[in-house]
Amino acid sequence: ATTVKVTLTKTSDNDTTGEVSWTGTTSATGTTKPGSVTGKLNGFETAAQKAARLLKDKADAALPQVTAVMVNKAINASKPHSSTDIASKWDLPASVNVTVGTGQDKQTVMMLQVSFHEQVLLQQLELQTMVRLQVQWMDLKLLHKKPQDY
Repeated sequence: ATTVKVTLTKTSDNDTTGEVSWTGTTSATGTTKPGSVTGKLNGFETAAQKAARLLKDKADAALPQVTAVMVNKAINASKPHSSTDIASKWDLPASVNVTVGTGQDKQTVMMLQVSFHEQVLLQQLELQTMVRLQVQWMDLKLLHKKPQDY
């Protein structure tokens, strides 16, 4: 058996077909004559398959998050009712759309938490600075007192 080393270079990739094309330079102990070989490696997830998988994963995660409160809010946004409406005369909409986990909500909450945290840190820093300045001022005041001031 002879071991042949193949030095690989990626020549192209295609997310639509899920393929990677490559070229290789072959070499082996005992010869100075290099060879070449080219090929395609397929079986990668295509862009369309990935998008469908991510959409399915997102949808599967979203379904259990829907609450009655969210649905009631969507119903009232779609077809508002008043407290004077009679329940038996009011028609429920056939369907409503509920948005789950927009990401923007989480980001806004995170920003608010960061802002609040920053404000607390700034207030603590300001308080520490004020105390430090007050102590320094007291020290200076004591240093500059004359004996008759005591």
